[in-house]
Amino acid sequence: MSSILVVIPGELGRTVARALRALRSLEDGLPPLDVALIEPGDLAASPPAADLVIVDGPLPAGAQGALGEGTPVLALGREAKEPFAPGPLRDAVLAAVERAEFGGIVAVDPPLRAALRVIEIAAPRRAGVLVTGPTGVGKELLAQRLHRRSGRPGAFVAINCAALTDGLVESTLFGHVRGAFTGAVSTVPGAFVEAQQGTLFLDEFGDLAPAIQAKLLRALEYGEVRPVGGARTTSVDVRVVAATNRDLMREVERSRFRADLYYRLATFVIDIPPLCDRPRDLAALARKLSAEHERSGAVTLSGEAEHLLLAYPWPGNVRELRNVIERVLSLARDGAVGVEELLRLAPELSAVRQRDAAGGTLADVERRRILEVLRDGGARGQVADALGIHRTTLWRRLKRMSAPGDSAPPPSGEQARGDGAPDTPPPRSRRRLT
Repeated sequence: MSSILVVIPGELGRTVARALRALRSLEDGLPPLDVALIEPGDLAASPPAADLVIVDGPLPAGAQGALGEGTPVLALGREAKEPFAPGPLRDAVLAAVERAEFGGIVAVDPPLRAALRVIEIAAPRRAGVLVTGPTGVGKELLAQRLHRRSGRPGAFVAINCAALTDGLVESTLFGHVRGAFTGAVSTVPGAFVEAQQGTLFLDEFGDLAPAIQAKLLRALEYGEVRPVGGARTTSVDVRVVAATNRDLMREVERSRFRADLYYRLATFVIDIPPLCDRPRDLAALARKLSAEHERSGAVTLSGEAEHLLLAYPWPGNVRELRNVIERVLSLARDGAVGVEELLRLAPELSAVRQRDAAGGTLADVERRRILEVLRDGGARGQVADALGIHRTTLWRRLKRMSAPGDSAPPPSGEQARGDGAPDTPPPRSRRRLT
């Protein structure tokens, strides 16, 4: 159970607490929330234990020490107060709760949250784990999280298989004895021995040559490795986590990858979608990276600049986002960074059209999702549930989509006017926050 402490006076504090308690019934997979509401003046005296503290301003003097240095504090932004909007609060709380629960990993969108839940299930088991996803999404970060949650006392050892030649990868994984080949002037234990009682992370696992795949399978099946040039085997107790950006199932079907090795490691398959398919993660991660930068107090991103970041497809995923934010905040002048300065410091973003930056990518993503569900015959209530928004909010967005000059077709699935929107908004529901 996650404990959340709301330190906000008056009606706003009560409203925030009610919204947080409602989240439990609205968000699949969210851990139970224990929400407590106290006055700011009582925080420094005897604060209850909490996994997250929510405030609407600076912490009272001495409060951080009473809470503990590791307790995360979330300060509500303007959008959560004027007027109070549960949607931004929900995203911020989900991000903070997931960071507290999953060791700093930002996970707001359902796909990554689901992946982290699988890690919690798989961590204490010995079964194989295969992490899939494009380059730069953070596969190694999830493997590190799995290792920490496993309780295994040994080291976490990471090997990039694609960076090694076939001969070198065998020596790197299994070790070699002195004199095994030219240049082998000493005995090297290898990654399996280094990761004894720990976790061995094999990145770009799909690039392994067939001969190495066979030796790796034996190591997994029998728990023993033989160094290059060695006569004896060494027993190992190692948890192997493999990662790839390839479709290994297709590689197996084409006989390019061993089926037995695939099934040995694919007991748990964790797929991480690209960052462009996770707009809420992208927004939360951009804010987190900006806040962590050493110049975060002197340099900020304007709202238009943030929209531009959200509109860019990020082919390099999290790695590219981190590099761009680091570069921009390091080189920018003090103050708010606007679109023009952002484009000057990060010219790769220039491919994004200005109308995308002004219109907001989150709205574009929601537009596509709305149309997809409606075209499949889904009712508006189903669309609202899929988007996590209130039906009245969906009605307003459908009205905007059907405005003159908009190319969106009229929605299907429910009776609608010729312009694609109902005459009156649907009755309000108490089930969902927006």
